[in-house]
Amino acid sequence: MGALVAWLCALSISVAAESVAVTPAPPSVAARAWMLVDANSGRTLAEQQADSSVEPASLTKLMTAYLTFAALRDQRLTLAQSVPVSEAAMKTSGARMFL
Repeated sequence: MGALVAWLCALSISVAAESVAVTPAPPSVAARAWMLVDANSGRTLAEQQADSSVEPASLTKLMTAYLTFAALRDQRLTLAQSVPVSEAAMKTSGARMFL
């Protein structure tokens, strides 16, 4: 009986050792820089050049348009209204979206 218990314990330990989670390879992404984040924990799952400086992409422009139209709808902004741009913003390098 003791030998059977010892054998079952050894078997369960060997099975548990083999069931360690394997980290999959990062996805193949065509972007220069990207980051995959777990939405629940905020933990970074994979990244490529995530700390590099890159110009705004189309999503940034779409979000700017979305917020602009929301402000127009809520009458916080009018089409005739001028939006001031600071000297510091004008001197910023990279994409300035036609400023």
